[in-house]
Amino acid sequence: MITFDFCVLTPAEHAIAESLDDDANYQVGGRAVDAVSPGTGINLNSGATNYPLGGETVTLVGNIVVPQRIIDDPDCATYCPDLRDYLMTMPWCTLDSEVIFLPPEDV
Repeated sequence: MITFDFCVLTPAEHAIAESLDDDANYQVGGRAVDAVSPGTGINLNSGATNYPLGGETVTLVGNIVVPQRIIDDPDCATYCPDLRDYLMTMPWCTLDSEVIFLPPEDV
């Protein structure tokens, strides 16, 4: 199992994050949760908007995840501080990439 901390964003929130990513050399990226049955995540960010206590269930189906480490990336803080501040209001969860993403297709 490979687990990572991910910020979980709706498609609309991801679009906002991309608009705040105003440095040509810094890309917020992200990937849609595309597994058939990814389950749910547990919010670890007590500062997340709409998840004020931390520990709440976060829906994964139909959402996009970006690595939470962006928040701690000095380049993000330097070049995209508004993006960093925005991601600080999003829920983040420790998720297994093998559970939330479909396996790569054979070529």
